[in-house]
Amino acid sequence: MILLKFEGFELGLAPELGGTVTHFRHRGRDLLRPADGDNPTGAAAFPMIPFSGRIAHGRFNWHGRHVQLDANFPPETHAIHGHGWTRGWQTDVAGADNAVLSYVHAPDAWPWAYRAVQAFRLGASGLELTLSVTNLSRESMPAGIGWHPYFPSRGAQIEADTSMVWDTGEDMIPKSRRVPAGSEQLRRAQAVEGLVLDTPFETTGGPVSLRWPEEGISLRMLTDDALLFLVVYTPAGENYFCAEPVSHIPNMVNMTAPARDTGLVSLAPGKTLSGRIRLELLPPAATGPRPT
Repeated sequence: MILLKFEGFELGLAPELGGTVTHFRHRGRDLLRPADGDNPTGAAAFPMIPFSGRIAHGRFNWHGRHVQLDANFPPETHAIHGHGWTRGWQTDVAGADNAVLSYVHAPDAWPWAYRAVQAFRLGASGLELTLSVTNLSRESMPAGIGWHPYFPSRGAQIEADTSMVWDTGEDMIPKSRRVPAGSEQLRRAQAVEGLVLDTPFETTGGPVSLRWPEEGISLRMLTDDALLFLVVYTPAGENYFCAEPVSHIPNMVNMTAPARDTGLVSLAPGKTLSGRIRLELLPPAATGPRPT
């Protein structure tokens, strides 16, 4: 394991276990759900590269090529979250407060070679993470990036500048987009424990605010323009929820909607898709009142 520290912040990384985060805490207080066991879904966070979310039944066509991916998360019938979270990563840099991990993919059922990088750095306000994927093939490939953090759900609130929401069917594949309504409207702080979401949103690029007022904790998650989609998952009865910054909606390679609506990127040979995430701990006064 790699352990990074800076002015009270501590970040644990497990390169061999899907390049996952094992914990992120400040002065002993967990800001992400700490890892439990050796399964990436039990981690504090994991990367999603070269796509996030589901690809329906693992099938799609790309420039005349038929691609059939394995269903990699039984009993799911879909391919989900790409390769990075289930493969070992190499440690390229391991400093006192920063680390760089990389994963190189050789063509297989996913017929394109690529290199993925996670660059972590702790600073005075928290964590900065840059995710990237570079196409090493001789032809374009569909590409996406995302991060899958697990936050403690007890007493949590979420607020995000969501502009559109994608409806999904029972198969969790997006069908159509519309303006958020009711409890999907996250532009005002909502108590996580009252939400039932496994939902992809489009955002306007504003911060995602995560608060635990009873504990005096407030986090602000900031992303750049490569990560304007947000998947919010609030499973009933669990001690966590997820607010996942991603570059596209699930199943983007099979959608007929314009790429500007789905986030689909056609990555040319030698080109890189990169996005930055900042997770900042705010002063206690910034937690704000509980929602009514």
